[in-house]
Amino acid sequence: MKDRVLTSLVSGCLLLLPTLSYVSFGGFIILILVVLVTQPQRFWKLAVGSGWLALGLGLWLSSQFAYDPGATHLQLANFLPFMAVTVALGTWLPQAPYPHRQAETWAGWLLIITMPVNLLAAVEYWLMGPEVRIWLANLWGLRWFYGKNTDFGHRADLLFGHPNILACYLVFVFALGLGLMVKYCGASQACQGVDPAPRPRVMGWLTRQSWRLPVVTLLNLVGLFSTGSRNGVIVAIATLGLALFTSPGQWRLKCWTGLGLSTLVTCVAVFGIGGRTFTWELFTQDPRLHVWRIAWGHAITHPWVGIGLGNYGILYEPQSVPGYETMPHAHNLWLMLLAETGFPLTIGLTVIVGWTLYRAVRSLPQLSRPAQAVVRGYLWAFSSLTIFSLFDLTIAYPRTTLLGWLALGVIYGTTQPPAHGRLDQLRRPQPKI
Repeated sequence: MKDRVLTSLVSGCLLLLPTLSYVSFGGFIILILVVLVTQPQRFWKLAVGSGWLALGLGLWLSSQFAYDPGATHLQLANFLPFMAVTVALGTWLPQAPYPHRQAETWAGWLLIITMPVNLLAAVEYWLMGPEVRIWLANLWGLRWFYGKNTDFGHRADLLFGHPNILACYLVFVFALGLGLMVKYCGASQACQGVDPAPRPRVMGWLTRQSWRLPVVTLLNLVGLFSTGSRNGVIVAIATLGLALFTSPGQWRLKCWTGLGLSTLVTCVAVFGIGGRTFTWELFTQDPRLHVWRIAWGHAITHPWVGIGLGNYGILYEPQSVPGYETMPHAHNLWLMLLAETGFPLTIGLTVIVGWTLYRAVRSLPQLSRPAQAVVRGYLWAFSSLTIFSLFDLTIAYPRTTLLGWLALGVIYGTTQPPAHGRLDQLRRPQPKI
């Protein structure tokens, strides 16, 4: 009963994430409290044993040496509550009978709620076209839209605040969809017959017709193109390559993803990226190079505790990057951490996350094939955020921050053996002797 309620709670939170994000965050606070009250010993054992508690204390301690402690304390909200989400999921999921069923349910709901997001992004992309804006700008209703909507050029951002945030969200959901395609659109689909877990209800709709799941997954590429995000296109291609490399023999997956990738590349070549013609200058003349040099300078100057979370933008001097009066962050997660928290905490966070992922990958061969497919989808999704973090700061935006910590918690929780010697429902069936 408790597993069903918590699964529904997380599903509802994910459905609200694109539009009512802060209500969604409140739901995850409830999840943390429920797990903390019902399983306090396991919660704190995981928090201490995995290093999350020490990391959280280190972040708080470094904030005491910040240039602006108030801004740093505010930025701690981008870490501490979300780290608790990871610990809560890592505590609860190993106790559930079929943890990959919960993970599959959440991936399915994210795919469904993202369908209207992609369609609306395509509509906004069309409305933001220069010729269309001239034609429709004076129409009643659209006049309000153009007046209130932040002008990012020929790009869509919807309610996400910036096109790159929307692109990061869509690539994450796209990766989850690839994992579900491996399970349900495999070469022989034989893996469906060995899954002991009942199929989630949401997957019944997505798999009712053989084309529905691939189409809903590839629809994220439509929304991605509409964002005009260079980083999004690069990360989507890298995620596709990672998925195909780690899933040999999936010829149906290759056919569908090949179709989607070729269409995306063709659209970029013909129409450009966000109204910008595709040239190598888009990458070689990127102002991020100047932003990164400033961040590295802070890191070298303050190697132990950094300048304080959120202080990069405060210490930024206008026009340090030519053409930019302000610069909110370092546009690279590791350079941001080095500059704002110092080398010790950056290394500590990287080691904890890396060790969690390493153990998960080592555990994959022991799982049943359906469970492997679902977990791989989350691994690819987390990898997409990691790659995106090389060019932007996903942790600065609450929606993408939540998805990253959620994925990490799911990866940990679905690859750990259950407690009390309970039969591991994820294990690959052993042949009879």
